[in-house]
Amino acid sequence: MKRLLSLIASCSLLLFGCRENEALYYEGEPDGTSGIYFAYYSGMTMGSSITYHYKDTTADNSLTNVAGSSAVVGVPVRVFGNISEQDRPFKVKVIGGTVKEGEDFTLPEEFVIPGGAASASVPVTIFKKDELQDGVVRYITIGLEENEYFKPYIDKRLVGNDTINVQTITIRYSMVFEEPWNWGGTSNLNNWGAYSHAKLNFMLSVMGWTYREFTSKNFVYVGPTICILTQAELQKRADAGDPVRELDGSLMQLGPKFLVDYSAYE
Repeated sequence: MKRLLSLIASCSLLLFGCRENEALYYEGEPDGTSGIYFAYYSGMTMGSSITYHYKDTTADNSLTNVAGSSAVVGVPVRVFGNISEQDRPFKVKVIGGTVKEGEDFTLPEEFVIPGGAASASVPVTIFKKDELQDGVVRYITIGLEENEYFKPYIDKRLVGNDTINVQTITIRYSMVFEEPWNWGGTSNLNNWGAYSHAKLNFMLSVMGWTYREFTSKNFVYVGPTICILTQAELQKRADAGDPVRELDGSLMQLGPKFLVDYSAYE
């Protein structure tokens, strides 16, 4: 049994010439197939679950505040056309990226649009491995593949001023920390200097804190202690011939009050 799917569409659907917000009623193809596309919508990061926005196809997503050893990125898919009362499988494949399926991320073995439903989610499980601490942004590109139930009747969509390919999505992720809101200020900058992901990551390792714990501290009281301990560790590494460096290869340095002596490397 088929049910009519009502869509609010614009010319961005690329299937019809129409005015924005004109309601279209599309019953699907005569052979019973439906369209399927990635239908990203606004959401929030909660625990280990991330819902993608359209803008996130070009944004770098930090996993620093995701709890646990993995993060589940839920990418919504939506049906265009016939809504079946039966469960219908759909296909997703990995079509590119800088990481390996099975080692760095996993996908379920099968994907299903439940009977009576017009949407589902593709859960991509990303492992928070130690190498993510290098600050490099990794990415995974997945795409939808047609089968006997679904075909790519919608391949692009206009979102704002951007034309988005809704048959593929690139998930970019890293463990790069956002600059803490309380990092700046003359006093703090005199203590630990300009912000960098590598520097904050090193401080966290010295203090044994998480990013969330760090940002919750009152730096008026603990800032000097953080710098004293960090400076001592940086100096120890420098004196041992193994200086700590930023991602660009420069020597890691703190603010004017806690400078590390790198004269041996000049």
